[in-house]
Amino acid sequence: MEKKFYWALNALGMVACAATLLLLGVLWDQIRPQELPKEMVVVNRLLEERRKNRPFVLPKNTIKKGNLFTDNVAVEVLINHIDGFMLKSFKGGLGMTRNAYIRAIAEALVEHAKTHSEAFWLCGMMQSESSFRLGARPGKSTNSSARGLLQVITSWHEDVLNPAGISKQDLASDINKSVLGGVLVFHKYRYPKRGKIRERTLKDATRRYRSLSASENEQTAYYNAAYAVYTKLMKDYKRGDNK
Repeated sequence: MEKKFYWALNALGMVACAATLLLLGVLWDQIRPQELPKEMVVVNRLLEERRKNRPFVLPKNTIKKGNLFTDNVAVEVLINHIDGFMLKSFKGGLGMTRNAYIRAIAEALVEHAKTHSEAFWLCGMMQSESSFRLGARPGKSTNSSARGLLQVITSWHEDVLNPAGISKQDLASDINKSVLGGVLVFHKYRYPKRGKIRERTLKDATRRYRSLSASENEQTAYYNAAYAVYTKLMKDYKRGDNK
């Protein structure tokens, strides 16, 4: 009888140890620093190497407002990045040349974003969402009705898209409206008109844009990718201060 009792205690002890290890593993997975997918790490490394080898030159007759450059510098920073990211085989679209296509995206970002830094952040989101391809199809983890450079889902955001006259077709065929649609949706999350919160943090707004239903790993990877692009563009934007 005593042997059976000891066997039972040993069995319970082993089960308890196994459960504890499993719980610790789950907790560690939640709190450990999240890493970007291997493919994204490789792409970021290649982009960083290319960026270092592509010196950014400020446009001629650049004028500064206080400590900030004018819009033309922000546009050139965006053009330099987008051109370095997109494959040379991409020839543009909508009957536009490659250079005109890239410039149209950059100018739309600067025009519709509240600040130049926000334009750079949205550029990072756009890189993850569509790789700057207007006709990009939704990824496997994205709603199948998402469209445009910032992969906007019209049925979820009619409250901001309809007043601006932006349709689902516009998102996939008009660069300016595609960028504007994404900016309006981002502002909807960052500057909510209802409730006590008047402005959310950049991280919280980005998380909501990506979708709260996404896993923690997906959310972290998405935010880190946008942040990586943002920091690179801000460095280029401020580079003139050292000259």
